[in-house]
Amino acid sequence: MTDRRLLLELSIVLILKMLLLFALWWVFVRDERVNVDAEHAARAIVGATITTVTTPATPEQQGAQHGR
Repeated sequence: MTDRRLLLELSIVLILKMLLLFALWWVFVRDERVNVDAEHAARAIVGATITTVTTPATPEQQGAQHGR
């Protein structure tokens, strides 16, 4: 078998596989939707409700920020 024939046959097989994968996606996956909001995603990752707590900076921290 020549190199060109092997390349042609491999190319045909790869193209057919890609077409089959696309057809399977089109039939089974295309219309599926997953709606996820930020709070739901955070709960799934962390496992609890996330609350943001902010505290005022101390004078030392404020001085360190200005010194940069």
